Amino acid sequence: MYALYDYSPSVKIELVKTGPITAAGRMTGLIGTFTSIDHGMDFQRFVINGNLEIKPRVPTCAVSTPTIAVGMGKVHVGAVADKGATNPARPLEIRLQCSGGDAGAHTRMFMTLSDAANPGNRSTTLSLLSGSSATGVGIQILRSDDTPVGFGPDSAVAGNPNQWQVGEFGNGLVTIPLRARYIPTGGKVGPGTADAAATFTMSYQ
Repeated sequence: MYALYDYSPSVKIELVKTGPITAAGRMTGLIGTFTSIDHGMDFQRFVINGNLEIKPRVPTCAVSTPTIAVGMGKVHVGAVADKGATNPARPLEIRLQCSGGDAGAHTRMFMTLSDAANPGNRSTTLSLLSGSSATGVGIQILRSDDTPVGFGPDSAVAGNPNQWQVGEFGNGLVTIPLRARYIPTGGKVGPGTADAAATFTMSYQ
């Protein structure tokens, strides 16, 4: 006597986080395949298709330092005119408070600095404001790794010119350290006041 039976295994699909979750998204089309083998003879191949929406709650961030004043102090013209000389780089910090994200969720944070006096400036030298009387000098802003910041448009669009990635952050306080120093722009460096202003735009991607 032969017995016929129908065996339908129960399959459970579980999503596993393999890295930081930084944004919502959707998994569509072919998600995966696997094969079930019965005593090394018969087999069934399972194809998993789907349209799964991933909706993590990533942190949202609020700027804690909307206005930052940096005292550049008095610097001798000789320390600026000679490109081989150094003049003190003054520290500044941009601080943000991030909250509301799920455990393990992160936000990818990007930043663009813009030249307030010359919005079209794409160089690494910040222009002086119109009321400044010094000549032949500008201001350079350095990141924590001493990379000079290039200036770009006041835009949060991904890939904005001279936008750079600050890092990936979860809930908590985020501190972005920068430094500012005078730099020659060509021609004779003349004494006087040398004031400049930059704006920063955050982008979360």
